[in-house]
Amino acid sequence: MRRRDFLGLTLATAAAGTTALPAHAAVPSLELTRPYRVFLQRGLSTGAWVTTPQTGRYTPTAAEWLQSSFTQPTFYERDFYNPALMSALPRNTPWGIAGYPRDDNNWASLNRGPAPGEQILWTPEQRANAKNLLTLNVGDEEQYSEQMIEWLRQWFGVIRTQLGDDVLVHNNQTGVLWPEPQMHTYIEYAKPDLLTTDWYHFQSSAPYETGNLTDPYDDIAHYRRVSLAGLDGDYRRPIAFGHYSQGFKGGANDAYNYVPSESELAFLYFMPWTMGARWVMYFRWELDPAVFLLNRPDGSHSPQFGQLANMVRQSRTLSPYLVRLLTQDVHFVTGVHRDPAGAVVPNRKPEWIDSFTPDPDGIVDVSSRDIGGANDGHPGDVLIGSFRPLPGVGWRPGRRAFMVLNGLIAPNPSGDFDATGGFAAGGRQEITLTFAHGKQLLRVDRRTGRLVPVPLRSSGRAVITVDGGFADLLILD
Repeated sequence: MRRRDFLGLTLATAAAGTTALPAHAAVPSLELTRPYRVFLQRGLSTGAWVTTPQTGRYTPTAAEWLQSSFTQPTFYERDFYNPALMSALPRNTPWGIAGYPRDDNNWASLNRGPAPGEQILWTPEQRANAKNLLTLNVGDEEQYSEQMIEWLRQWFGVIRTQLGDDVLVHNNQTGVLWPEPQMHTYIEYAKPDLLTTDWYHFQSSAPYETGNLTDPYDDIAHYRRVSLAGLDGDYRRPIAFGHYSQGFKGGANDAYNYVPSESELAFLYFMPWTMGARWVMYFRWELDPAVFLLNRPDGSHSPQFGQLANMVRQSRTLSPYLVRLLTQDVHFVTGVHRDPAGAVVPNRKPEWIDSFTPDPDGIVDVSSRDIGGANDGHPGDVLIGSFRPLPGVGWRPGRRAFMVLNGLIAPNPSGDFDATGGFAAGGRQEITLTFAHGKQLLRVDRRTGRLVPVPLRSSGRAVITVDGGFADLLILD
């Protein structure tokens, strides 16, 4: 289907509801585009927003930063850099800018294009470390308009002219605020390198069918589909995508009385990786324990600090594999839950992700079993992502890659730092996969990065055990 947008650009739109690359995208002319080349070199981005010396507020020390395992300090207030922190970190640490060019009178929303001769990096410290600037987010959460797209086009052009092609430019949207036709127009006209979204779903301990919260899946699926269509809408030049993960307490009307559980926090990292994301940014690392997650009132680290460090560390371990792969398909295996009347009923399915169907060249059957107890022994949701290699990465012919997410997550009933439920182990599932063919199945150990053999029976059946909210990357030869 073809459409004509307001700027006179013509492109093919992806059909709503589909999660697979079209067949024609498998042709050799698929390009290794700028964002995929940069992430191939730098790894997945697992960054966090931190402030700057000008604000006078808390900034993590270099030791804390390294302990957290976050990869990319991202500065969202003037002067968009923290010289003391960056000088104490390893020399090649990537960094980012968000909400540019905000000032004291404008928190984030973009309200102008670049001025003639405007310098993107204006301090000596920024310029001295320009080679490690990885992402630059112009504006934040704007409404769509022709004027906004034109301003973004101008900013992206100036940034690339001054800083070169290794800085990935983007804007950030709230949820799915911009519908798909508008997103395609934005991509084709302004040519961002990265699509990002924010929406913070974990707001209370109210039951939501043992992990069956569909909106986060659909948010990422929306950006995944549009980014795959790419710069021309024909799937030959895809761009990257990612999202902001929740770094503050939930609560209606800014009550800030709910600390997300371990399984919920893990889900915010491993669900995007399963869909092919390259960028997950923690929003945000601040000290105030009445609002934010990483510190107790006495300033010591909360249990969530250690939980998140583990998730980020495991994400980084998967990074050398995932940056060589492009998402191809995403399928949803729907679990069940017990309703208030005691009946066992199916979960809801995300609107924009297809139900699992057998792949004659890959996985032909999936089943799961709750062994952690969070779902009373009943099967929870499972998300299956399949991948193909990017051009020129030296992937072995015939080798397949799959990521299997355990969607059986549960809330934190106590709602405080010392969570009494919702642990990843409580949502642990035994997931049985049947493959159409294959001689050897390998799992990437999320702690070491080593390839570990998974027993593959003559029937093609294999069993893996995954904690709630986490995912395993499997390679089939």
